[in-house]
Amino acid sequence: MAIDLTAAASPFLYRSVQDRIKRYILEHDLQGGDALPPETRLTREMGVSRSSVREAVKALESLGILESRPGRGLYVRPFSLDPVLDNLAYSLLFDRDSVVELLDVREQLEVGLLPLACGALTPVQLELLHGLVHRQREKAERGESPLEEDRFFHRTLMEATGNRLALKLLDVFWVVLLRARGRSLAVDEAPQRTWRNHLRILTALERGDAPSAQRAMAEHFTDIEERVRRAVPRRQPRPGARVPVPAAGAPGSPEGAG
Repeated sequence: MAIDLTAAASPFLYRSVQDRIKRYILEHDLQGGDALPPETRLTREMGVSRSSVREAVKALESLGILESRPGRGLYVRPFSLDPVLDNLAYSLLFDRDSVVELLDVREQLEVGLLPLACGALTPVQLELLHGLVHRQREKAERGESPLEEDRFFHRTLMEATGNRLALKLLDVFWVVLLRARGRSLAVDEAPQRTWRNHLRILTALERGDAPSAQRAMAEHFTDIEERVRRAVPRRQPRPGARVPVPAAGAPGSPEGAG
């Protein structure tokens, strides 16, 4: 099967080769586990150097699109967002505004999916949730921050929904928060309120009251957002960058302050 792709001149030729390999996968409807032509054939039919193909392949491997099997060649990897989300977790460490936006997405997912958890939680999961809330309360009374229990409380709810993407996004959020916490020493300053929020959510779920559970979760996120704002520093403007000046009468301007 010939590769009907024309060579493209580019200062970053391997990027062009990446795009052409991806287009080839789409045009030939290749699925996870399907083989690509050998590297020598890609080089010849694209009219590019072997090094350009190799750089492009390495980049596509890092994105989780291709995998190189020693002695067997190049294959399309089964679809997964894991590599993209792992890179997202790293990049968010340096931008508080994006972390807050991720929290907004997380809130919409957790609150919106909570009715699914309400009808799907098993007795084992309910027992686990009670145990987590109990340990949170004990730690809070000792003046400790029950961060791990907090994390697994939310994770258990998402596991019950069966939505793997929501679960992965939740993991990304916690990776960012835990690393930011390590840098800034921010902790949950209101652990008593946190375990009580969780208990309200759990109590509503146990009686099958999804709307009440959603309201309790939404209120809980108000506290979480404050923790994130403390834990992740606000991005500072680059030296020499222009700082926007609020228009007269706008919030933040002298005329709009009050």
